[in-house]
Amino acid sequence: MFAICGNDQTLNVASQCRDLDFTLKFEEIVLSILPDVIFIALACFKSYSLRRESIKVTKLWTPLFSAKFTFSLLVFAGAVATLGTHFTSDMANMTNATTPSFAIAILAVVVLLPTLFLEHTRSIIPSSIISFYCLIKPLFLATRLRTYVLLPIPAANPAFIALVINMAFLSILLLAEMTTKSSILRPPYSEYATEAKGSFLTRSLYLWLIPTMRKGPKSRFHLKDLDGIPGDLKAIDSRAPLLAALKRGNTQSSTYLLVATLRSFGGSFFAPVIPRLALLLATFAQPLLLKNTLVYMSTPEAPDSKGWAIFGGFICIYGSMVLSNALYREKLYAITVKYRGALVGAIYVKTLRLASHVSRPLGAGIGSNYMSVDVERIGLGVEEFHEIWAAVAALPLAFALLYSEANWAAFLPLVVVTIALGATSALAKQAGDKQTQWSQKTDERIKFMSSSINQLLSIKIFAYESYISRKADALRNIELRFLKKFFIVAMITATISNSLQMFTLFVVIGVYAAVWGQNGSGLLDASILKHISFCAHTHTYAGQSLPSLLAAYSSMKRLEKFFLFDEKIVPTIEQEGIPPSDKPAHPERGDISLRGSFSWDKEGQPVLHDVDIQIPAGKLTICAGPVAAGKTSLVMALMGELHPISEPEKSYVPSFEKIGYTGQEAFIMPGTLRDNILFGLDYDQTFYDKVVQACALDVDFARMVSGDQTRVTGAKTLSGGQKQRIALARAVYSQAPLVLLDDPFSALDGHTASYIFQQLFGSQGLLKNRTVLLITHYVHHLPSADYVLILEKGAVAYRGTWNDVQDAGYRLSELARVNDKAAAGEIKDSSQKDVKSNEPNPVEIIENEYDAVDAVDQEANNPYIGGMKPYIFWFRNGGILYSVIAMIGLLLVPTLMLANQGYLKEWSESDGSHYPQWIGGLAAFSVSYFTVILLVLYFYSCMLVTRIGESVHANELRGLFHATISWIHKNPSGKLISRFSQDIFEIDFTFPLAFLNGGISVWGLIGTLIIIYASSPWLAISAPFMLAAYLYLLRFYLASSKQLQQLEAASKTPLYTVFGTTLSGLEVIRAYRADQFFLGQNDKHLDASQGPFHFRFATMRFLITTLTFMTFLVAVGLTGTVIGLRRSSSISLLGMALSQLTGLTQQLSHLLMSLAIVENGTVSLARLQEVIELPSETDGETLSVVSKKAETWPSQGSVVFNNVQLRYGEELPQVLKGISFSVKPGMRVGICGRTGSGKSSTVQALFRAVDSSLIQGKITIDSVDISGLPLRTLRDSLSIVTQEPFLWYDTIRNNLDVEGRKSDEDVWAALEQVGLKNTFSKYPLKLETMIEDSGSFSRGERQLLCLARVLIRSRRIVVLDEATSATNLETDDRIRRVIEKEMKNCTVIAVAHRIATIIDFDLIIVLDDGVIVESGSPHELLANGGRFARLAASQGITEQT
Repeated sequence: MFAICGNDQTLNVASQCRDLDFTLKFEEIVLSILPDVIFIALACFKSYSLRRESIKVTKLWTPLFSAKFTFSLLVFAGAVATLGTHFTSDMANMTNATTPSFAIAILAVVVLLPTLFLEHTRSIIPSSIISFYCLIKPLFLATRLRTYVLLPIPAANPAFIALVINMAFLSILLLAEMTTKSSILRPPYSEYATEAKGSFLTRSLYLWLIPTMRKGPKSRFHLKDLDGIPGDLKAIDSRAPLLAALKRGNTQSSTYLLVATLRSFGGSFFAPVIPRLALLLATFAQPLLLKNTLVYMSTPEAPDSKGWAIFGGFICIYGSMVLSNALYREKLYAITVKYRGALVGAIYVKTLRLASHVSRPLGAGIGSNYMSVDVERIGLGVEEFHEIWAAVAALPLAFALLYSEANWAAFLPLVVVTIALGATSALAKQAGDKQTQWSQKTDERIKFMSSSINQLLSIKIFAYESYISRKADALRNIELRFLKKFFIVAMITATISNSLQMFTLFVVIGVYAAVWGQNGSGLLDASILKHISFCAHTHTYAGQSLPSLLAAYSSMKRLEKFFLFDEKIVPTIEQEGIPPSDKPAHPERGDISLRGSFSWDKEGQPVLHDVDIQIPAGKLTICAGPVAAGKTSLVMALMGELHPISEPEKSYVPSFEKIGYTGQEAFIMPGTLRDNILFGLDYDQTFYDKVVQACALDVDFARMVSGDQTRVTGAKTLSGGQKQRIALARAVYSQAPLVLLDDPFSALDGHTASYIFQQLFGSQGLLKNRTVLLITHYVHHLPSADYVLILEKGAVAYRGTWNDVQDAGYRLSELARVNDKAAAGEIKDSSQKDVKSNEPNPVEIIENEYDAVDAVDQEANNPYIGGMKPYIFWFRNGGILYSVIAMIGLLLVPTLMLANQGYLKEWSESDGSHYPQWIGGLAAFSVSYFTVILLVLYFYSCMLVTRIGESVHANELRGLFHATISWIHKNPSGKLISRFSQDIFEIDFTFPLAFLNGGISVWGLIGTLIIIYASSPWLAISAPFMLAAYLYLLRFYLASSKQLQQLEAASKTPLYTVFGTTLSGLEVIRAYRADQFFLGQNDKHLDASQGPFHFRFATMRFLITTLTFMTFLVAVGLTGTVIGLRRSSSISLLGMALSQLTGLTQQLSHLLMSLAIVENGTVSLARLQEVIELPSETDGETLSVVSKKAETWPSQGSVVFNNVQLRYGEELPQVLKGISFSVKPGMRVGICGRTGSGKSSTVQALFRAVDSSLIQGKITIDSVDISGLPLRTLRDSLSIVTQEPFLWYDTIRNNLDVEGRKSDEDVWAALEQVGLKNTFSKYPLKLETMIEDSGSFSRGERQLLCLARVLIRSRRIVVLDEATSATNLETDDRIRRVIEKEMKNCTVIAVAHRIATIIDFDLIIVLDDGVIVESGSPHELLANGGRFARLAASQGITEQT
């Protein structure tokens, strides 16, 4: 017989007569009926949802299903047997819930059977519901068994035996259910990621990750090893719900993005709440156990069974902490990775929709900042949100527990916390404002750096490195000044938060002792101290996390602003954001109409005025006009990129399925040359070959190692002519109903342009009978047009056939009329043979450029990542003295905290006298701690971190600007921009913050372990083993984690490169309706980036879970030893040890997070160091006299080439083959020849734009061998207008007068000389107008701006590399007059395809295949009838004209 307690019939939790045991009714209702009912409801719902799912297994009766089915029947039998044995014994009516509890258990098993069948056949993962039920049910049955033992009920009792057997069957069923079904899944489910097919325990305990992590110490990871991520984390699945929510959202709402996020990911976002709440409750159960332990330890007569019951409580509490922490981290990081993919994908889709006036000034740098810095901040903010609400929820619990122990004294910490919370909340708001200001200054610097990096080669050729560096340093200093302001506010907030625990202890204990006039040691009980610590810690963590949460919110607002940017008027994005390419919006078969006035945005000035044009279908329309007449604007309007500002009834913009379009700047995307031509279309070899031949690309491809499979990233190794012909081939291959060609022949020589014109527009041309609008400055093509448009000042001046236009009064310049005479015969005279025969030797080889996609693995092999190199680099930039002081400060903070713990221990063991002195000492500790933290944080953040940030940025600039041109050719701009955006942000904020937290946490953790082991010397025996285990675990983790961090950082480069490419070619992409193709490219790179990102978080979760389990072992070991040896342990020391133990798990987690971020930051440090340590260009220093007199040299301007040979690589053939010529001071020399003849190579040799080892022969300027000159001295002594106009993000004045030596009058005079004064005088800010985007000007205007810069620069030698290729003949003639008048004392070397530009020069040099084939005066060469004469004749210039 057995006797139950008086309250066993009630729902009270604790039994009155059994130590640490539940009441029977509580066990039967809460621990039996309730979980069974919940399981029945969830199982029914799950079965209902699965009934329509397809069958996912290949066969049913496998050994796995047989085992599940058998043991589920045995569980059913066990449940029936349990009910029967209880019902037939005197245990049937222990309470009125006994029989119902076992009956409902049988019903639960009945429901389990069909659920098991449906889950096994129609789900790819083991059933989480069944697994969780089979996990907790045996645990709850175990509590009932313990009660039976205490009653006592004999172990031989049938009911007792039935319970044990039922527990065993449930446990075996759990093992069977958790077994993966990978081997029997049907395709494509069998190909899913391992994680996606595992049970919830396998996922939560990260058992699926161990095989991957085991590879870490043995071999290197590659991206292909990490592509197995769950489908919902991939690009398409993650962004789809967010895009849908954004589409439905209220754009006027101030929480537009936040609401859309919660609508799309609300379930995933709040999924961590339940396990975090469970972790919180388990954490607060620790002080209760602590109190019971101390009471037991201080009561010698207490039975040992009570102690071992407490020991069991520690196992349960810490075990539940392990499981809940694992589940919490799994859910938390799942939404972090998913939301990251959604945001990056949504940013890209939004980019495809942006209106042109928004996308142009945005810049790749700012866009990359959105994808990197802002998205990363938001991801961190998700975690901070869950930690903050948990801290807030913990506050009333901590107060309730403290009140139960300390009565009225519990209100004191509440007052302190409330005051501190108000202060930190106000400061946090200021921190958010300061962070926004800091971000704005960062954006300004990145805009400037982005525009500079995109034109890095031009900067080096101009020798503008020092100016760009000074400007970048100035912007960087402004940015750091605002960063320091943010740091100051955040630092005060952190100081208040971190000092709160110390001040709370002082207020509670000090006031209690002072008011009551006693020692106050009654409040020094370990459990009370822990309650006080909890009260303070909740606010401390909230205060520390609040700035990060506000920073995340600030980043979310930045992204929200981005998502609300104006979009292109004509909708191009449906559903996923992309319309099918075969679905025309408005099919057009007749003539094309365009009516109205147009501007770049609805509030801007019109760039086209009251146009009303008809472009005839199936005809060639040619549009001409002076520079800035509106020709490019007309093309943009036809593509729907401009905003109609006239009344709706007076406006009409056509819409097309797709448009074949080439811009003034040829758009080349990362990929192969074939990819650039196909542009996402299927490969039709026959037609493709015709297009390649028609665009004269077959010879170029023959000269390349990989032919049209040659990969390009920034197209830096392609000539301007090659890029234009590739873009032209794309337009032809597209077979679009409308083709818009914006000056496609500007970079081509006359013969090549004539040949292509014939192949496209001749009688058998590929564009014959297609609707084509050709913008050109080659007006000799006008007679070949079916229809002519002449624009002037943004309006149509003349229209009609060529004869109509002439009859209407349009007159060409004299030179244009000369060209016009040759127009009729030009097409007929050009032939493919003529073009090919004059191309460079086919043995010339062009190598592949750096491929950002395939080079991710290579980029991850950074030589500066290993060991302590990144840390040494960081401290070296901070300076030894600053670094040592900062490290001493970081050590001092936890030392003071531990000293305070020791002080409280001594007070608690004192005899109660001299309590005023004790209070004074505690006050001194509090004030000292506050002061030390304030000083340490100020010195660390405002002095060391900003010093490092300034030094690293300056050194990185120096390393970049000193890099070899070959290195710049091989590396995409996106990669370099990320070094100045994401990586700089890492060393400014993320890395130093994590290093600070990690450094303090390490010392604090060491102190905690010392206290724990000091309390139990026997436990200290395990210290070496635990230390070895910790080190092994950390080493095992880091072997994989560091590789994953490197791959993650490297994998972002192609992502940012594609984003920058998309921004630069947005109009092209939309014209071709290639949105789907580019979105697919972005998805591919995003999925590749999600892999290491997800796996890095997974390894982090694995480590946190393992460390939590090791904490569980320490807790169980400590409790077991002190209970076993309780009569030989110090109660006060033990109380302190147990108090420290309760926070050990959180300490380890915070330490790990900090260390993980620090390790991630070392990747950025290594990437920055890699740029800083780049090999520099070979520089000459032999002529130091010239260097000192650089301002006066060269004084004459003579140039001599003597047997100059040049190649672009050691293994590549020569492109200049021993050219020799002499230029006297003041001569004007024209260099001409076919595309690829060596013209630009001659210019590069003069500027030493290739490594000196690749140049042979001798080049002298004023009898000085330039090979012995410092590069800056050489390049600064020359002026050049390059084929690609060079403007950067700065004012008009700073773009022209780079050295800042000229007056405004001089600048205006230069603008007047090139014909741009009237244009810029209309701007409100005049010369101080910021050039946000060079694309805001036409190519001709940009070339004229660059020419004005040369006039202001005033150098003796001026090089013009196709400086007038994008100007009309009238402007070209004006420039020739400027050269003749303003540069009469200069030596001018002009590379030109347009013979008219150099026809009156003193000397003409004709190159072919890297050799000078002719040289002499223009009249001599025309009379000789050689190469130059033929080139001139192709453009209508003869000796007679």
